[in-house]
Amino acid sequence: MPKIAASKWLIAAAFAFWAAFAIETRAKQLAGNAAQAAANRTIGNSAPVDAKSLAQKSDLATTCSLVFASIALLCWAVSIYRREPASSLLVIIPALLYGMWLLLLV
Repeated sequence: MPKIAASKWLIAAAFAFWAAFAIETRAKQLAGNAAQAAANRTIGNSAPVDAKSLAQKSDLATTCSLVFASIALLCWAVSIYRREPASSLLVIIPALLYGMWLLLLV
């Protein structure tokens, strides 16, 4: 059996990090839209969307991405505990990308 097929937990961790990355991308888009709606309301333009609801959706999406990242870390720990044969680069690269993307402001 190939190394990659024997590494179920490592693959699960990589997919969870990619899911967290995608959800965080959506959260940043929502936060940007909320900031734009607040700026439009400040200068007197009527905003078609409520900035507060967009900000709350952004916070919820960020929380979901953190949950997915936590699940990914648990899967990664299980794969290390079970000494799965595949390279950890499958998880390290999406984990670093997610970490940098999470720290980036809108």
